[in-house]
Amino acid sequence: MGKYDVIIVGGGPGGSSAAFRLTHAGAHVLVLDKARFPRYKTCGGAVPQSILKHLPFDFDHIVSAQVAKVHYHLAGRSQVCIPTADRPVKMFMRDKFDAYLAHQCGAEVRDGCTVREVTEETQGIRIVTERGEVIHAQYLVGANGAKSVVARQLELPRARRPGGAIEVEATVSSHLLERYAHAALFEFGAVPNGYMSYDLILHDLFVSRSCCINPPSHQIHAKAVQAATRAGTHHNVARFQVIERLRQLALA
Repeated sequence: MGKYDVIIVGGGPGGSSAAFRLTHAGAHVLVLDKARFPRYKTCGGAVPQSILKHLPFDFDHIVSAQVAKVHYHLAGRSQVCIPTADRPVKMFMRDKFDAYLAHQCGAEVRDGCTVREVTEETQGIRIVTERGEVIHAQYLVGANGAKSVVARQLELPRARRPGGAIEVEATVSSHLLERYAHAALFEFGAVPNGYMSYDLILHDLFVSRSCCINPPSHQIHAKAVQAATRAGTHHNVARFQVIERLRQLALA
C-alpha cells in the first residue's frame, strides 16, 4: 500500500506536464500508464514553441522537423501555401516525445501499470491496479484520454462524440521530399467529415494522418469491417490509399 499527494493516470504529454509542475511545487507524485514506454501513439506530434518554452528541457535531439510553411488543399483542386515566421511548430514522433517527457518530469513513473479501480473516499482517492496493488492519494488527475478509466469509474460526464484516426508512415520520392520539406500539408474534402494531413518526418518519409470528425458510430464500425474484409488489416488499406494520394501529389 502506498500513499502519495497526487496520482496521475496517463503518462502522455498532459500527464507528464502536470507531474512536472506538481513535483517541482513540492508534491509527492505518482504517474501510472498502462503502456510500456516508448510506445507508438497516433497523431498529436505537432507542438508549438509557445508550449515547449514552458518546459525547461532540451528537445532538439528528438525533433523530427520544424514547420516553415503550411500547405492547404481543398479536395485536391486548389492549394494555398502560407509561410510561417520563425518556424513556430516542431514535429515529433510521439513515442520519443512522450517517453522523454515522462523521464524528465521528476515524478515516480510506473509504465505497464493498468488501473482497474478508482474510488473516491473521504480522505482522498483509492486506486487498485491490475496487479492488485492498492495506492492512496489525496488528489487524482485523469490524463488517460478519450476512454478514460478515471472518468468511467467516477462517473464523470463525458462528451459522446466518436471519432477515428489512422496514421501511416510511407516512403516517398525525392521530388516530394524537396517540395514539402519543412512543411505541413492539410487536405480537406478527401475524407468525409474530416481531413488528411501529411508531415515530413525523419527526412525520408511522410507521416499521414486521416482524421474523421464525429461520424456516427455505426459508420465507423462499418468502415472498419469493410477495410478488414478487403485487405485483412486496416493498416494495409490506409497505407495503400495514402501512398496513392502521395503519388498524385507528386504529379500535380
